[in-house]
Amino acid sequence: MTCLHLSGQDFKFHEKNSMSDSIILYLKTRKHNTVLKISVPPTKEDNSLEIERQMYNLVKTKLSHWSPHFLSPLHSGHCSDSAIIKMQHSSKPNEARLYKEWVMLRMLDIRHRLENIGKSWTAFRKTLPSTAQKTQWATAQYLFYEHPEWKDKIHQLYFVQTPRMMGEPLQDFLQRKDLPKDVLRQILVQMSQALAVLAVHKIMHNDLHMFNVKIQTFKTLQKIEYTFPKKVIFCTKFVVTIFDFDRSFKPGMINSGLETYQFCKMYGSCNKFIAKWDFYSVLTNMLITTEDNSNMQDERKELLNILGRLYHARKELRVGSDAIQGLPCTCNKIDKPNDMCVECTQKSLHKLITPRTYFLRNIDRIKNQCGFQS
Repeated sequence: MTCLHLSGQDFKFHEKNSMSDSIILYLKTRKHNTVLKISVPPTKEDNSLEIERQMYNLVKTKLSHWSPHFLSPLHSGHCSDSAIIKMQHSSKPNEARLYKEWVMLRMLDIRHRLENIGKSWTAFRKTLPSTAQKTQWATAQYLFYEHPEWKDKIHQLYFVQTPRMMGEPLQDFLQRKDLPKDVLRQILVQMSQALAVLAVHKIMHNDLHMFNVKIQTFKTLQKIEYTFPKKVIFCTKFVVTIFDFDRSFKPGMINSGLETYQFCKMYGSCNKFIAKWDFYSVLTNMLITTEDNSNMQDERKELLNILGRLYHARKELRVGSDAIQGLPCTCNKIDKPNDMCVECTQKSLHKLITPRTYFLRNIDRIKNQCGFQS
C-alpha cells in the first residue's frame, strides 16, 4: 500500500493536533487498519514530517531490535499527488474533501516558498487574474492549474503509514479507577526501557505528553523479552507503545520546526540531546494526570520522591514556574495577554536518576509475576 493507491480506498479523516502541516487519514487495507500521514515536501523552515519519516525508518531498521515499545511503520516515502488531484470532481464526500484540503495545503506551501524568496504574498496575488484574487480557494486552484510558474511543477506527496494502534491514550488510561495498585510502575518500567534505548542513541522524542503513548490492555499476561539494559522477561497486561516523532532530534538530523515555532526558546525542546529531559516529562505528566485518581496516591508519592525538588506543582503560569506543566524548562518571561511563556531556561537534571537506572532498580520487583524465572 502506497500513497499512489488512495483512490477507491475506504478512509476517514482524523482531526489532528500535530506540529507538522499535514493531513492524517484512517485507512483500511486488506491486511491492516492503518494511519496515513501526508504532507508537502519539507522546507528549511519546517521539515517535521521528514524528521518523523526518518525516525520511523530508524525504528523499523534499528530501534525495534532494542525495544518493543516504539510504533513501527508499514511504509514511508514520497510519490506524485496525482491520485489526489484526480479526486477533484469525485462524488464521494471524503475524496472531495481530501482534494480540497490537499490543494489548500499546497497553496500554503507555495505561499511560504514565495515569502522565503522575498516575494510579498499580497503583491503576488494582485498580479493574478481577478477570478483568482477573490478567495484563497480560487487562488489555490489557479496556482495549481493556470499559473505558468507553478502548474508544470512536479507535485510531490510525502507520507508515513503506520498500523492503527489499539488501546487508549495513557492520558485516559491513568484516570481509570479499576487499575491495580502497581500499574504505574508497570507502565514506567516499559517507558524507562524505551527511553534508555533512545538515550544510548542520543535521541530526543521531545513530545512525550500522555496522548503520544498508547496502552493496550489484555485479558491475559503478555510476555515481553528485553535484551537491554539487561536480559530479562517481563509480563504485564498493560503494554506501552510510543509514537509521534515530528518533534524529535537525533545527531545529524536538524528539526527546523523546533526553531521556526520557537519550541526551543519557549519550552526547551531543542536540537540537541539533553539527558533525562524526556524522562522528566514522563514523570511529571504522570503526576499531573493522576492527581485526582485516589487509587494511585501511593505510587504518586514514589514519583515525587524520584523528582525531589525538581518538580513544582504550580497550575498557574508565572515567572519561575515550568514553562508548560511537565517540561523541565523554567519560565523567565511571560506574554501576559496570551498567558504563555515566551522564554525559559533549561533545568539542571543531573540529580534525577536516568531511565536506565529506574529500569534496573524496578524490573526485578515485578518480573516474577510471570509465574516463572527469566
